[in-house]
Amino acid sequence: DVYYKRNVLVPQVVDPDNAVIANPLVTFSEGQLNAVALSYFLGMALNSPSTPLSFLLLDDPLQSMDVISALGFADMCRRLRTERQLILTTHDRRWAELLVRKLRPRVPGTKTIITELEGWTRDGPVIRSDVLQFGEGSRIAT
Repeated sequence: DVYYKRNVLVPQVVDPDNAVIANPLVTFSEGQLNAVALSYFLGMALNSPSTPLSFLLLDDPLQSMDVISALGFADMCRRLRTERQLILTTHDRRWAELLVRKLRPRVPGTKTIITELEGWTRDGPVIRSDVLQFGEGSRIAT
């Protein structure tokens, strides 16, 4: 669409059975909107013919997903990591554990790096980082 003489992407959701076309901002929940936004982002990022960056950075993509959506997202991340380096952040320890389990290395020569912010001191943040190699289990602190 064109808005103020500029091209604008206007998403639509379609229900062909009931012949309904709607704007997702009006019809979807926050979790559904986040799933749509994530889908747009990943579709554009992965279909780009060339990119100067060979990684995807997703900041807390699980924040408003329900359990089933989070499981599906974690499975999708397994596929994404074969295409690009994948950097994920979350503030929720349960989701972090899920991602560590789902994204542990399954192929020799691959690794998963887990970085945790453990706290703050007068000198700055306390950060712990572990590297999981193929065949190793989770090391995230509980």
